[in-house]
Amino acid sequence: MAKVSLTDFKVKSLKKAPAGKRYDVMDSEVRGLGIRVNDKGERTFIFYSRFPGKSAPERRVIGEYVEPDETGLHPAMSLADARKKAGEWRGLIKSGIDPKVKEARPRL
Repeated sequence: MAKVSLTDFKVKSLKKAPAGKRYDVMDSEVRGLGIRVNDKGERTFIFYSRFPGKSAPERRVIGEYVEPDETGLHPAMSLADARKKAGEWRGLIKSGIDPKVKEARPRL
């Protein structure tokens, strides 16, 4: 897996993967954060870590990256949001809490 300093420009410029393939580019600024690009050019933020109760590291989806539309709105997750969420997940993991379990709980 390549490790680079991700920027919005870099994320937008990532090329489609070959047909039937996908690839990951890991962020050098936030440990465990990366972006996965598939053969359709879709970009998904991932987090790679050993989660509580798991014996091996795994990748989990943080959110989908979508370029801003002509209105300037961000319909999905931005790079800054992904970095923030990755930091939150890392804190939960250090506390022994699985982020998937925490997010599945109903909010009161």
